[in-house]
Amino acid sequence: MLNIQNQKDNLENQLKSKEKELANNQELTEETKNKLQQEINDIQTNLNHQIENTQNKNNEIQNLQTQKNQLENQLFSNKQDLEKLQQEIN
Repeated sequence: MLNIQNQKDNLENQLKSKEKELANNQELTEETKNKLQQEINDIQTNLNHQIENTQNKNNEIQNLQTQKNQLENQLFSNKQDLEKLQQEIN
């Protein structure tokens, strides 16, 4: 009878130990999950900033292209005016 009680106590202790180990592993898993989620959030934030910067640069490029086209048109017009003036002078 004593041997059965010892076995029962031993099994109960093993069970408690395994339950505690499981709880610790679940906490660790939760911590790991939270850490990974934070890393994902940081990467997403960084990606959003990069997307925003890219959009801003694309807008800037578009504005510069428009300005370049306007200047080229103005230059063309100025050359035409110059040619007309030169013809009038001659």
